[in-house]
Amino acid sequence: MPEDILLPEVGRNVASKIGAQYYETSVLEEFGLDHVFINVIRAALVGRRSRHFYLAVGPLKNIESPELQEPHLIRRPPMPTVSSSQLSVNVNYSSLIGTSAFVDIVFDVHGVLLGAHAACLASSSAAFCDLLSVVVLGNDSSDTVRCCNCDTDKCTDSATCIRLDHPVFTAFSRPALANDGSLLPARVTVNDTVSLSAFRVMLHFLYAGTLPALMAHWCPGVHHLAQLLDLPSLELAVANISTDEDFLNVEVYRNISEERCRHIKCLLLDDGLFSGNKTRFTFLYYKSVI
Repeated sequence: MPEDILLPEVGRNVASKIGAQYYETSVLEEFGLDHVFINVIRAALVGRRSRHFYLAVGPLKNIESPELQEPHLIRRPPMPTVSSSQLSVNVNYSSLIGTSAFVDIVFDVHGVLLGAHAACLASSSAAFCDLLSVVVLGNDSSDTVRCCNCDTDKCTDSATCIRLDHPVFTAFSRPALANDGSLLPARVTVNDTVSLSAFRVMLHFLYAGTLPALMAHWCPGVHHLAQLLDLPSLELAVANISTDEDFLNVEVYRNISEERCRHIKCLLLDDGLFSGNKTRFTFLYYKSVI
């Protein structure tokens, strides 16, 4: 049966058209059961009395006409109790690296496309937060990232590749709709001077908050990239590995996790950064930490 037939307004209209009384009952809530049976009996007796005039002065003379029923307002179900845990500083998002789920930005490094999640980047790096404000939110410039010869008309055109004035990021294109209606993520071209391995290590650091194993031969490139992106924690962690003092990174990693936790709460959840219709990564983070 169609859902609209069950609406009380539809039932009242039908009852009005056929000249009948309208009553609502609910076995679940035990509403109107006695009321409807009593009034059905009254309607039958009043109808019989009207057909036989002698009954109007007999035993049926005191039978009352059916009563109208007050509108039944369905009680709202009780609100569910929602309990959320505190943000954990030990959450590791490295499992998201290399997955295509919820990817909303793609980096082109020497022709290799690396998908990433804007929430992980924005909460771990101020430079990436500035980059995303330009690429995703459409700002012309930020503290560390800006469009070359910022032209408002050019910067709002998502169909063209826009040049960037940054030592690591050279150009980008904003999110766009494909011919089949799907959403193409933003695409950022990385400078050719940045090696693919160093960029992968940097992404792993932003996601996991730690450096991968066997880091020694990548240290120079990663350290230089950390300087260009203003990531002092990554610089310190790489320097400790270079001097065989990686045991000092235990405290560095703990500080990174605590700071990332604060950024998630302040930037993504409280301030709602990037939580508009253009992106959905605030909800990705919210689901993953609760």
